[in-house]
Parts: sequence; C-alpha cells; structure tokens
Amino acid sequence: MRIPFAFLLAFPLILAAGESSAAEPKKAQTTVVDLHNQAGHDAVLRRGDGWVTVGMVEEELPVTVDLKNGFLEWSDEGTGGGTRKVQSALFRTADRLSLLVSFSALFDGVGVGGTLTVHEQREGKMVPADERLPRPAPAAFLTDAGAPLAQQHPDWLEHLGVLYTLPRVGTTIVATLDQTFAHLKLRELPEAERAAREAFLDEAFHASIELTFDKKAGKFSLGRKGAAAKRPGK
Repeated sequence: MRIPFAFLLAFPLILAAGESSAAEPKKAQTTVVDLHNQAGHDAVLRRGDGWVTVGMVEEELPVTVDLKNGFLEWSDEGTGGGTRKVQSALFRTADRLSLLVSFSALFDGVGVGGTLTVHEQREGKMVPADERLPRPAPAAFLTDAGAPLAQQHPDWLEHLGVLYTLPRVGTTIVATLDQTFAHLKLRELPEAERAAREAFLDEAFHASIELTFDKKAGKFSLGRKGAAAKRPGK
C-alpha cells in the first residue's frame, strides 16, 4: 500500500502536536485558600507543613485548612479583650462556578458581631455575590407563639444578632440567634418589664435556621428551623 506523500510530510507535525499536548501539565484546581486570599480577606500563607495568618497583634496564628473539603478557619484572641473567629468555605455550582462564603465574628466580652460575605469567581477575579445567600433577620427566628408578641412589641427584637457556622463537611450553613447583648440590656428595665421580655427572649425563637445550597441554581435558600431555643437551666 502506498502512503500519500502529503501525509508523510504532515506526520512529523501531527506527532509533535500530540507530544506537546501530552506534556502539558494538568491545571491545578483552585483551592479555598486561593479564593480566600483573592477575595481580599486576611491572607493565609503556607508555613512548612501547615498554614498561618497574621493576627490582630501582628503575630502569626495557625490556620486549620481542609483543602479536600474546601474549608478553613482560625481563632484570634488578640490581647485578651476579645476573640475573633474566621471561617471560609468553598462551594461549587453544578456548572463548576466557584463560590466562597466567609464569616468573621468578634466577641468583645459583651456581645458578638459578625460579617458574612459571598464572592464568586469570574474571569479569574473574585466579585461580590451577595444575592446568592439570604441573611435571615432576627424576626425570621420567631416561633408561631413568639410572632404575635413581636408584632405588639417590635422593639423587643432590638439588640439581637445573627451568627453563622460554615460547613467543613456538606453544604449547609447554620444560622443562630445571638441574644447576649439583648439580655444585658434587660438590666436597664423595670422589674416587671424585664421579666416579660426575658420570657420572650427565652421562648419565642427557634434555635437555628439552615441555609441549604442548591448546586443547580447556584444559590442558598432558607431551610429547616431548629426547635424552640431555651437557655440552659430553663
């Protein structure tokens, strides 16, 4: 069988192209650390076999990093006047879009405040994507029994905060209601009003709300609510 002369001329080019393609290394998958740093959060750096960040008093702190599950966290006690806790978790949509959810909470000895952010990776950059994750207000935690009282006394919802726990395994974020500052403010009230409002805080709210991730839709939605919360000893 005679081989066409044109094929003989092209064969070395075909072979070279194949070798070039085979030699190209696979592109490394973007990690939670990459996205956390790209989103402009406190940088997480490799140190030997572990990871570190720089804390509030400019000292290196260890960071727990789980690359397989797309999760990182650390705690920073600073000078002892308050504790800051940071978590970031990576979520991927069905079409492989990368989302990074981060929560930074600061307990100052009186109450807890926090910041929840969402970023998505677009053309190699992290851009805000707040519309993908609802933030339940304190009123969303009300039980059926607590809702009428909140309508009568909307000011009873003041001084309440919402905290978030990001998942190391799975895709469900858990929101909880922080009442620390609200209970401290009760001390300023007359005894009769204080008792009524304390009972409201103790019995009128669900303990938690799950934020479930829909990979196909690429967003979170409010899910199951936990049982009515009760303070220890109640």
